[in-house]
Amino acid sequence: MTKPPIALWFRYGPRVHAELMHALPLLIEALQERYTVHYYCMKCPSKHDAELPPGLVVHELPLSVDRQNHRDKMLKTLLWTALLPWMALHARFKGMRMVYMDETIPLAGWFARLFYGRRFCMTVADIFVDIYLKAPGTRWLASIIRRL
Repeated sequence: MTKPPIALWFRYGPRVHAELMHALPLLIEALQERYTVHYYCMKCPSKHDAELPPGLVVHELPLSVDRQNHRDKMLKTLLWTALLPWMALHARFKGMRMVYMDETIPLAGWFARLFYGRRFCMTVADIFVDIYLKAPGTRWLASIIRRL
């Protein structure tokens, strides 16, 4: 019997994700008991040797990101956000039962929900609009982004 597919989204590859979230391999393993897990990410080199569960289906976007380079990281984050509608539609047409995004990029959840649908959840933490949009002339934009 074929297991239904679900998707995990994170900007960086699964090994980098495992560096930042040590429980990721165990989470994927637990999910694989009932689902085929698809992981959407950009290419990102990692020095971490996390053992990823076999059977994880990785969809790497045609972008690579250097997390040590602030400019590259910011540019690729904008591109990642721009690609969310494509990832959402891809996941929808591939029949993903649900999507979990472990990101708190401004507007990312709104884009994903708009293009993927209701069976979408995400990590909610600092979305950084208060950090990057703190000038008096940009506070109104930060307020709108937070509400979306």
